Amino acid sequence: MKITLMNRRDAIAHQPKGSAVALRLDSQYPLSNLKGNYQEILVQVFEDIPYECSYSIKDEDAKDIVNFVKENEDKEEILVHCHHKQGRSPAAAIAIQEYLGLNQFDINDFPDINMLVLEKLRKEFNKWYNHKKGLILRKYKKVKKTAKEIKSIQCDFCGKKDEGKLVEMYSDITNFSICPGYGSKYDTDKYDLDICDKCLTKLLNKRVKK
Repeated sequence: MKITLMNRRDAIAHQPKGSAVALRLDSQYPLSNLKGNYQEILVQVFEDIPYECSYSIKDEDAKDIVNFVKENEDKEEILVHCHHKQGRSPAAAIAIQEYLGLNQFDINDFPDINMLVLEKLRKEFNKWYNHKKGLILRKYKKVKKTAKEIKSIQCDFCGKKDEGKLVEMYSDITNFSICPGYGSKYDTDKYDLDICDKCLTKLLNKRVKK
């Protein structure tokens, strides 16, 4: 079985080849219909929250996902998607590949992976044998990559540039990460903007709190 990992927008347009099923993880329901031909589709609705609460993944959700994968191991492809392909779907894809004995994805390529989703799925998968290898899944830990030192920052609006050691800490240029919502035409995109105080003040119409 091949695992196809996508964000929601790309998943809707995806056209699988051969027998395929789809695992859809999102915060809202109903979702837009997938255009591809799938023999079975499982929709699980929970927020991309990495800690236990009433809106995060539940043990019952994890059981449903594991049973869905086990029942469809004979299919050629499983599409796994969430909203942005950053937290929930990478976690599910990693857990599924560990169960199937595949090596398609590296956990370190997903810095925002939802560890709660991953651990719940691993726990549920560990109750079953990997029929291909006859082994219980091993436990893995997330290894953080060494961060690169930033030596300069430049405002994306006016071009102001700050340089030197610890520039991130002492510069007035702030990084903003923006993920537009469902109704935006930029839905599923992510933007990182560096903005200096002067430009930020202009954007806020001089309503900066003093």
